[in-house]
Amino acid sequence: MVSIKKDITQNLNRLFEFILPKKDKYANEKVIFYLRLYTGVMRAEDNLNAGNYARTINLLKVVRNTAGSTQFREESVFLERIRDIAHDSINFLSVQKKGKKQSAFYTILTKLQMAQNLCILRILKREGK
Repeated sequence: MVSIKKDITQNLNRLFEFILPKKDKYANEKVIFYLRLYTGVMRAEDNLNAGNYARTINLLKVVRNTAGSTQFREESVFLERIRDIAHDSINFLSVQKKGKKQSAFYTILTKLQMAQNLCILRILKREGK
């Protein structure tokens, strides 16, 4: 499974090198990073809508860990916010999974959409330079 992820990352890097100028390599890596986070949050939202809480929790853990381990220190405020959203969502879903009722299902959806918007806005900020 690791080799597949590595192949996908290499292919994405090649695609971005073709589309975007090579002089902006650092900015391109940042775009790829935010796309990876965005994809993870989108997949988590899809699984949440389907009621698959275990898979949603796993995807959010990946997003949380990815947002926590990065070399982009200037993005720390935004990544901390995404990490907090993922952490809060994991806690909520763990309570849901144990059978305790909470009526804030749409709150989690809203938080996940906020994380998606943060990713998109950071990508667009890069384009606006």
